[in-house]
Amino acid sequence: MTLTIRVRHLRPTSLPSIASNSVRWAVREKEDRARTDAQRNRVQARYAKKIGKAEKKMETARGKLQRAEAALGKARTQDTLAAKGRTWNLGTSLKS
Repeated sequence: MTLTIRVRHLRPTSLPSIASNSVRWAVREKEDRARTDAQRNRVQARYAKKIGKAEKKMETARGKLQRAEAALGKARTQDTLAAKGRTWNLGTSLKS
């Protein structure tokens, strides 16, 4: 897979927000079904961990995207410079 395709594949979509909203909706639903305050507190603690892990994964993905875009820009720049600097070597019939 080329670097351009990888970067395009990493670009953010609305999926993280959809996942986050579904987790928050599940929290509200479980809290409504909880009968006691202790159960509500356990539900809140459990889902706070899940939301925290999901946010950490999203932050990691954003970092990967930034690094991939930087690498792609570097590769494009190097390719452009190499294309301009390479000429035919008349002595060997090769580009150098």
